[in-house]
Amino acid sequence: MVSGPTLHPTHTCFDDALELIDQSVKANLIDPFDSSWHVVHALCYAPTGEVYAHGWVERDVSDGPNGDTGIVIFKAVFNGKGEYFTTLASEFYEQFEPFDVTRYDLASAATENVRHVHFGPWEDRYKAHCGNTKVWEPAPLGIMLEA
Repeated sequence: MVSGPTLHPTHTCFDDALELIDQSVKANLIDPFDSSWHVVHALCYAPTGEVYAHGWVERDVSDGPNGDTGIVIFKAVFNGKGEYFTTLASEFYEQFEPFDVTRYDLASAATENVRHVHFGPWEDRYKAHCGNTKVWEPAPLGIMLEA
């Protein structure tokens, strides 16, 4: 894995993911009916071994480099500023070790947002681990490109 900058959590990952989709749809950068885009909620392991809830955006691609079939877009704090980053899904999954993953297509994410009146997480199993920020440590992420 290529060493990258140290990124810090925003502690608003669920909001960040849905905000990115909302802004991208409004700017006509994403077709809201494009089935390759997903809002993702999952549980991840912190370096301490404890579990925390996390959210991000994924896009399935069939022609990724080195046979990779997806990209992840997430927001992190870098040099004191919140910025969106893009990385290969395989790199992201290797770094953050997500499990119990739920992928919402854009229509489902919008429906859950309206139904729950917040950006997530919407499932109790994720809510139970939301806010476990004390276990999250900044970690370098491999190859990243600003979104």
